[in-house]
Amino acid sequence: MDASSTLCAKKPVCSVVIHVFNEARCLERTLSHLKHLRGCHPEIVVVDEGSTDQSMKIARKYADVIVPYDGGVLSFGKARNKGAKESHGKYIVFVDPDVLVPFDTYLQSILLLADNCDAVTCNLRVHPECELFVDRFMHELLNLRYRLLGSNSGEFLAIRREAFVASGGFNEDLESVEDNEFTYRLMRMGFKVERLPSHYYVYESPRRYRLYGYWQTLAYWTYNALKLLFHFKPRKYRRIQH
Repeated sequence: MDASSTLCAKKPVCSVVIHVFNEARCLERTLSHLKHLRGCHPEIVVVDEGSTDQSMKIARKYADVIVPYDGGVLSFGKARNKGAKESHGKYIVFVDPDVLVPFDTYLQSILLLADNCDAVTCNLRVHPECELFVDRFMHELLNLRYRLLGSNSGEFLAIRREAFVASGGFNEDLESVEDNEFTYRLMRMGFKVERLPSHYYVYESPRRYRLYGYWQTLAYWTYNALKLLFHFKPRKYRRIQH
């Protein structure tokens, strides 16, 4: 159904929002995994950013809500805000289209939100079947950076709807690291942001490492995060095309 469709009578506990731009190669695995999280049945909301491949055909097989592309420039922040607006769950989980969320990570995040935590983040790893030693090493550096700087990545963020609305949502003017800025803003506003213990992960593809190289990717993310800390505008994010 599209965003204007009537929601069925039972309101979902959790809505998972995924913004999509030509993600046919990885999207079906992500959506199928979410659809079959045992005992959870989250509402799946897909926000299209103007895909020209088979992404929307795949989305229609799994998504409860599809937010269609309406033209113009759609930043990551704007796409996520649109998805949140069209979702219905008490809790909102933002994930990237190449991310798999293990059941224990999902469940623990929801339990923390139910226990008066406002937002939850966690560590990242590359999908085990394609993870190289250097992938694991670089992701551990990335996770350490997030812990030290008190930020998070856009691959996974769970938040109470009330906190999301009160915070004003993602900054739609930023072309990159809107996820980092959003986390900093939540903490400045006094919201309780928790990071799951280190043995909880979500898994993503290594595509950025393969396309841009390890050190360039890590340096780019760190550079933008530091610029945010010192209130300068980050560099423009280069969209990955398949």
